[in-house]
Amino acid sequence: MDALAYNGHHVLYLTFEESASDIKARLASKILSEHYGKAITPKDVRLERNEEWTRVLFKKVSDRNGYLYMKEMKFRATIKDIEDEIRSFKSIHKKVPFVIIDSLQRVAGLNDNMMEKQKLDENTEGIRKIAGKYNTHIMTISLVNREAYGKFPDSGALKGSGDIEYQSDNIFFLCYKAVIDQGKKLTPKQLAQEKGNTVKELTLYATKNRQAGMEGVVTELLFYGDRSKFEEVGGEAAKFNTDSMEIKSVDDLVGNLYE
Repeated sequence: MDALAYNGHHVLYLTFEESASDIKARLASKILSEHYGKAITPKDVRLERNEEWTRVLFKKVSDRNGYLYMKEMKFRATIKDIEDEIRSFKSIHKKVPFVIIDSLQRVAGLNDNMMEKQKLDENTEGIRKIAGKYNTHIMTISLVNREAYGKFPDSGALKGSGDIEYQSDNIFFLCYKAVIDQGKKLTPKQLAQEKGNTVKELTLYATKNRQAGMEGVVTELLFYGDRSKFEEVGGEAAKFNTDSMEIKSVDDLVGNLYE
């Protein structure tokens, strides 16, 4: 999402999972870790009062082409609330954003008596209609079934799959590279080893790609767990930028990373 904003897009991130403060602290720790070449955790960012960090952060985030907004959604928010956020964004900023929903399974149903699969089917169809209505892209992050961990990517592994696969234009899985290399499920020992690696070798794999009409590996990534940093193998790490703003402390920066 930060790379999208850096490249000039207006991005609206709707979080149903993490708190806004957790995401902000993690992003600040990522920027500082990259600058110093060592792990600086979100906890360090929250506790440390460091003027040098403030200067580094301000320099790193003061130049941008796009905009990144984050909204912490209320408990039991529905697709109606999602559309209200997009409509409000368009009214204020005169632009329709690229929308990210984290996660699909946390969006409540319009009817409390719905079964889980009914809720997911209705919400998936509703999100597709909203995307068409506002002529924008909506990316939804989805949970996967527990038994799918360490398995070769399969759209059927999405929690409550069915309409998710039917309504989606593209479906991507972030999985361990070893799964793709060997073409089958990892053994418990292999899975434990992969989970324990500080630097994880990952693959972004498409199981549905309506535009390109093909499936398979999209790109390979390295994930640095101590810095919460993804890096494309053979490419440059994505940059993050935000509006120039008056910042007097790390807390000020963390509070303003998202509007």
